[in-house]
Amino acid sequence: MIIAVPREIEANESRVAATPHSAAEFIKAGYTVRIESGAGDKSFFNDKDYQSVNAEIVSSKDPLFNGANIIINNDKIRLSKRERFMNLIKRRKK
Repeated sequence: MIIAVPREIEANESRVAATPHSAAEFIKAGYTVRIESGAGDKSFFNDKDYQSVNAEIVSSKDPLFNGANIIINNDKIRLSKRERFMNLIKRRKK
């Protein structure tokens, strides 16, 4: 199963939904973890911190969400994110 962690889009949001430690725990439990590049920057975690625990870093939301089974983030999913996610689900059913 794939867990996707997008970068938060709110200007005043400094949290990240998964730290390198929690990403490592997910990976240890058998999940694949994809982190959008820069997702942890405002929380003082850089992409290399995530790579060091074997999380995948992806450059944009399309490859991040493609095939993802679980999406975790701190903010409510906005309609545009929800629509993109639903479109990916529809494509997978074909």
